[in-house]
Amino acid sequence: MASCTPTPSSWQTVSCRSLGGGRSTAIPVPAAVAKGVVHLRDERRFDVPLTLICPEFSPAQAREWIDGGEVPELSKARHIDYADIESGHWPMFTRPAELADVLAEAAHA
Repeated sequence: MASCTPTPSSWQTVSCRSLGGGRSTAIPVPAAVAKGVVHLRDERRFDVPLTLICPEFSPAQAREWIDGGEVPELSKARHIDYADIESGHWPMFTRPAELADVLAEAAHA
């Protein structure tokens, strides 16, 4: 297995085996998906309750960005719940059980 050195503090609990497993099952995202433009027209989308997972930033920071207009689509949302799990970029590797709990709770809300 290739060596790995997770550097952020939240990665200290991730084993190289776990990280390697993620790499082996990851599916590359075509550039068009990441760079494409999506035109959303139905204003009812702002009534859909949202849960914003905050893995690398706090809910307070997210609120500041949203209120400051840095995330225009979310600034129009009428109901946002914030989940602070302090897990780093990939919570599915660093805090999978906690992420699953957050997602299950959001699905049942």
